Amino acid sequence: MTGISANQRPLAALSVSLFLTGWSLITIPTASAQPGASGNALAQFSIEELLDITVYSREPLRLHHTHPEGEWMFGYSYMFMSMDGNRDGTSRQSPADVLNAGFAVSPTAMTMNMHMLELMYGWREDLTVMAMLPFNSYSMDHITGTGAQFATSSSGVGDLSLTALYNIYDKKRRRVHLTAGLMFPTGSIKERGTTPLGPDQKLPYPMQLGSGTFDPVVGITYVATEKIWSWGFHLSHTYRIGENSEDYTLGNRKRFDAWLVRQWSDRISSTLRLSGENWGNIDGTDPELNPGMVPTADPARRGGKRLDLGMGINFYMPEGAMSGSRVVLELSYPIYESLDGPQLAKDYDLSVGLQWVF
Repeated sequence: MTGISANQRPLAALSVSLFLTGWSLITIPTASAQPGASGNALAQFSIEELLDITVYSREPLRLHHTHPEGEWMFGYSYMFMSMDGNRDGTSRQSPADVLNAGFAVSPTAMTMNMHMLELMYGWREDLTVMAMLPFNSYSMDHITGTGAQFATSSSGVGDLSLTALYNIYDKKRRRVHLTAGLMFPTGSIKERGTTPLGPDQKLPYPMQLGSGTFDPVVGITYVATEKIWSWGFHLSHTYRIGENSEDYTLGNRKRFDAWLVRQWSDRISSTLRLSGENWGNIDGTDPELNPGMVPTADPARRGGKRLDLGMGINFYMPEGAMSGSRVVLELSYPIYESLDGPQLAKDYDLSVGLQWVF
């Protein structure tokens, strides 16, 4: 995979191998996962715990569960995404295709690493508040019309998000809650690097760490549980308000998640998730970027839509020093992608998370 450096390939391959091995093991019913045994194991849990089965999502506001009054949750997650090759609409584009379209430079691959810290608190029985702060690291490979290759990188704090989750229905193992949040422009939009044009050049839009604007996010979540099964969906819309200091506004973003969770024991569950996104092109132009130089600098080539299929494993620790904590592992692949390109296409992403309730 050209989107992974030589140093990252062994780690990515090992992570994928461990994931597939773990998935195959837990999806083979064991004695403790027989219908009668599972029912007894799940009887130890309250309705709140059953409904709070975690489904991982790389959405900026991970809003699929709430907490009872007075309960805290600390979370840390790591996500690695590989993007490999370009796509225009649903068609693959080679670097030669991009260069023949009139661009001096073609991106070839990109890796994205995100570390996320999250804190949730049950303010009231019907109200949970949440804060999330990411640390992002990006690297992008390029090739020029003369065959020269180069890479750019950026890293730093992303946009801080604060949000509230309000339960509007919570009966008979069914829950509906509304979400309303605000993303603050704490991520840099002035990242610079060395390119064939020289040192200290403004990096294109995908290499910037934030939006530069205050972005409201609203959504709704539905979760249901029946014995050893849990399912639900989450819909959200991110609005970009105003223009940032670099004279542009990122496109609005719509997203949905739909998931199915199977509880195998009181400690292990597996998830299947469909995730769709639709995001718009950029309004305005950073005056330091030349849209004709490279597609990533063209604000009219940033929109798209994608449907991902994710498979995950959740490990729950009901007792001991880490009682109430969960470890979540998910591997996700795009099954449909249409981009306003040429634009780098997603290859896969791998997510690992830890959540501790106290």
